[in-house]
Amino acid sequence: VGLVASLNENFDKLMLQYFEGSFEVGVYSLPQRLLTVLLIVPTIVVNLLLPIFSKEFSQKNYTKIHNLSDKATKYICLFMVPLCIFTYLFSNEIMTLAFGSDAIKSAPILRVLVVGIFFHTLSFPYSIQIISTGHAWLGSAISVFALLINIIFNLIFIPESIFGIPMLGLGTLGASLATIISLILRAIVIVFCVYRITQTRVYNNIWKHLLAGLFLISLNGLITDIYTPYFLPLLFLLITGAYFSILYILREVGPSEIKYIADVFNIRKMLKYIKRELSNRG
Repeated sequence: VGLVASLNENFDKLMLQYFEGSFEVGVYSLPQRLLTVLLIVPTIVVNLLLPIFSKEFSQKNYTKIHNLSDKATKYICLFMVPLCIFTYLFSNEIMTLAFGSDAIKSAPILRVLVVGIFFHTLSFPYSIQIISTGHAWLGSAISVFALLINIIFNLIFIPESIFGIPMLGLGTLGASLATIISLILRAIVIVFCVYRITQTRVYNNIWKHLLAGLFLISLNGLITDIYTPYFLPLLFLLITGAYFSILYILREVGPSEIKYIADVFNIRKMLKYIKRELSNRG
């Protein structure tokens, strides 16, 4: 599983190196490095669910699995949607501030990959059910499927031609599009397989989060027009506040969810939580 996951993560870079060269690999790699930070909290959430899902599955308590899966999906959305929208809208500024003015060439890649990362993290509460219910072989098969899809679309999207057959020649943008397609198809297959194992359905209120996110993205011009480097943290708070306000109107969040997200972005509380978890596991 680890080998397949590593190939999935790096095969697009190998293909870029072969077809386009080292410079394009660098352009593609910078956004990947940034986006790994977004995976920290969703990964913590699902790792905490692993033993719980395993226990509930052994007792055939599918109702609790469904409820926990819905709650995990909801909280992952609460964390990821504002961050992904912010990253999408201010990709140019983020790449420039993080890596310098030359890194702005990676901004279009960042915009595409952040969409893929969002759908990837949405699959976490479902993919962990495959492992916790003793179907590790199925998880490996799905990873191989995603790898093959990634390879096929990389071959179509990256090079100008293969053996004289014209391809799309999109270079780094093609690699990022191949990644997003493979991640979305992987998520769909995972949800289908999990439904067959535990009868867990996709969180039925997820449309509210997607609607709120699309509405904020539609305000792209209004939000980005007020950008200055000093206002960037305030703009993130503005996006987060607007997102939660929409969800509050849609009756998707209340005081408890707002407190949760405030705690997640509280560095001191997060460090205390991590320290407590490590102490408990030690």
